[in-house]
Amino acid sequence: MFDIQQWKQITAKRASIDDECYWEVEDQWKVMAKFLLKNIHDTIQFLNTDCDGDDITWISEVFDQLITRTQSITLMIAIQDAINRHPEADGKYLLTKNLNWAIEDFGDDRLINEWEHESMSRKEHQ
Repeated sequence: MFDIQQWKQITAKRASIDDECYWEVEDQWKVMAKFLLKNIHDTIQFLNTDCDGDDITWISEVFDQLITRTQSITLMIAIQDAINRHPEADGKYLLTKNLNWAIEDFGDDRLINEWEHESMSRKEHQ
């Protein structure tokens, strides 16, 4: 089960770190990624049901780690769906563009091909 309270504590800690303190930011990114990767099924369920605009913005900081470690199209779809539910965060932080760049940079060939197919399919159904 995804522990929302613990996630909120982790993101509050990240929010308290000055972006210029790179080593502290990177350490907190590791904590965030480890938490999200602990149980991918629960993370996907969180993304699909409880993820708010702040949550998806924080998650965007570790897109690279999530992609590198999972290569999961199901996780990427859940992330994109969460982004779509929060267009204000997407507009402000370019979350969809960052997700696409991260998939291109860190995805394996299979994930990239599946993502391109998924993206085209979504455009056709709009």
